[in-house]
Amino acid sequence: MARLVHAPATGGLRVPVFFTPDCGDNLPPKLSGTDALNLDAATHTLVVVLADAQMLRTVPSGTGIEWKMFVQQVGEKTALDDSPHHLLPVALDSAGFGIDTENHVLPAILKTSMEEGAAKEQQLADLSFHIAARAVQLLANGKVPAIAPDRMKAPVQIFLSHAKADLRSDHNDPVRETAKLCDSEALPIQKWFDSRDITTSQSFEKAISAGIRDCSIMLAFKTDHYSNRPWCRRELIEAKRLGAHILTVNAIESGEVRSFPYGGNVPVIRWNLAGNPEVEARRVIDRAVLEALRFQHNRALLASQADSADKVLPHAPEAFSLAEIATDSSATCLLYPDPPLGREELEVLNKLRPQVQLTTPLTRLAAQCRPKNVQTLCVSISESEDAHRYGLSDAHFATLRNAYEITSRFHADEFGMMV
Repeated sequence: MARLVHAPATGGLRVPVFFTPDCGDNLPPKLSGTDALNLDAATHTLVVVLADAQMLRTVPSGTGIEWKMFVQQVGEKTALDDSPHHLLPVALDSAGFGIDTENHVLPAILKTSMEEGAAKEQQLADLSFHIAARAVQLLANGKVPAIAPDRMKAPVQIFLSHAKADLRSDHNDPVRETAKLCDSEALPIQKWFDSRDITTSQSFEKAISAGIRDCSIMLAFKTDHYSNRPWCRRELIEAKRLGAHILTVNAIESGEVRSFPYGGNVPVIRWNLAGNPEVEARRVIDRAVLEALRFQHNRALLASQADSADKVLPHAPEAFSLAEIATDSSATCLLYPDPPLGREELEVLNKLRPQVQLTTPLTRLAAQCRPKNVQTLCVSISESEDAHRYGLSDAHFATLRNAYEITSRFHADEFGMMV
């Protein structure tokens, strides 16, 4: 949950996550009747079953048979052609593979050669990676194809934007290390790398545009040389023009004479030049997949809330965004994800396109629901002892408290109200 639900103030990934209701019997959720698991409670539901020896035990008072039946029933529902949902069974140990003998079970077994803490962290990273990759595929295609995983088209496609001067032969080349990891058969990802993916007689410019258009996310390797290269600058501008998501990999060693201005307004991850290159590459790929999911999730969520005059923007607006809608006379409002931009930034953008409104779901909701003649809003959060029976956890309450603090500051800043 910590990887899929970030704090509201950060603007990070916020995918609703629920756990098996804890009724004290260790049994799986029911699929019918009162308090049953409702797959259709959301447009897409991804059911992740973490199976191990304890779950699958049969004596004493074992629950293994019930969990196998649950997985079988969910599998039958999600395998239907018109089902927008997906089942992902995961084996946490060797016994966990017994949860489903008919379909592929994702292995998430601890590496015994690693220290326990590092192994557990790697296991969690692997698991969140595969969950995010399946979720990206659900959002992009409406479902996950029911074919063998080794034949499945990579649900995440990454465009590697880099300066050729940065391709080195030493052991810590960020571009080559990341490209090598993308080629790993263990990861359901595909890379676009110009030295391999542009064929003879193919237009360089058209090939790059096609690669960017088809990618889930662009990785821009920002090095000392990157901003000086015309094609690197073109790739960034083309990505923003086409509405692609960008994650900057900051691998600057000495510095830049001038940082390319259109490379901003995107998430950034730092490449540790003194670190283990394999670890750094995996960290970059993990972040890229989560960013691809955030982008897809933001777009889908905003599209479901948009009005006819809204143009959905799955990231915070910038001057480039306003330039791109200059010829779109039907767009009178840019709807972008929370949190809202600060007043100082909005003042600059409003001068560029005063006729275009910039808003977020929270801004719109607050404006519509502001009570007349009310100076104080009271919010009550009940931290019930039986919350675990409803699939909630302490982490959910921490998120609520964080959201309350953000909402309080927002109302105070924008409306002069106390919460």
